[in-house]
Amino acid sequence: MNCLRLTLILLGVLIFTACSNVMAESPKKAVYKDDPVLAFQKEVIPVQEEIYHRYFPDAAAEERFFSQAVSYFDNDNLKLVYMVYQLDSAEIKDYFKELKVKLGDKVAIKQARYSPKYLQDTANEVAEFVHLICEKGHSFTVSYNPIDEVIDIEMLLTLQQIADLYKKFDADILRITNKEPEPAIPL
Repeated sequence: MNCLRLTLILLGVLIFTACSNVMAESPKKAVYKDDPVLAFQKEVIPVQEEIYHRYFPDAAAEERFFSQAVSYFDNDNLKLVYMVYQLDSAEIKDYFKELKVKLGDKVAIKQARYSPKYLQDTANEVAEFVHLICEKGHSFTVSYNPIDEVIDIEMLLTLQQIADLYKKFDADILRITNKEPEPAIPL
C-alpha cells in the first residue's frame, strides 16, 4: 500500500510540474529556433554512414579504415573532420573522394601524425600500466583524444611515476593531468 501511495504522489508531482511548466509558457508563443549544429549533423551523418558502410561493410574493413583514419565533428565550424594518417588503399581514397563529392566543403581532411589504431591500442596499454601503479583507493582516467592525437591521463602521480610513463610510452602522445579525477557521480 505504501508503495502505491508513493507512486501516486510522485505521479501527481510530475503532472503538477508538467502542467505548471506548460502554464508558465502558455502566455508566450513558442518560438522554434533552428539549431545549426543539429541541422548540420542531420544532413551529414546519413551521407557519411551510407558511404562508409558501402566501402567498409564488415569488421575487417572497418579495422583497415581505423588503422588510417578517424573522424569527429567540429561543431564550431560545422565540419566533419577526418584525421588521416595514410591513404594507403584504393578503397580509402575512393571513400574520401565520394565523401568530398557528396558533402563538399562540409568535410575537412587533416594529416594525422599517428595512426588512430596505434593511439587507441597504446591508450589500452597505458590504462593497463596505470592500473598497476595506481594506489589502492585512488582513481584514474585514461582516454584517447582523436582531435589532439594524445592519450589523456588524469591521475595523482609521483614524479617517478610520471618519469616511468614517459620512459615506457612516447612522451609526445601523453598528456598528463597530475590530479585525481573528480567522481563521475557526486556523493
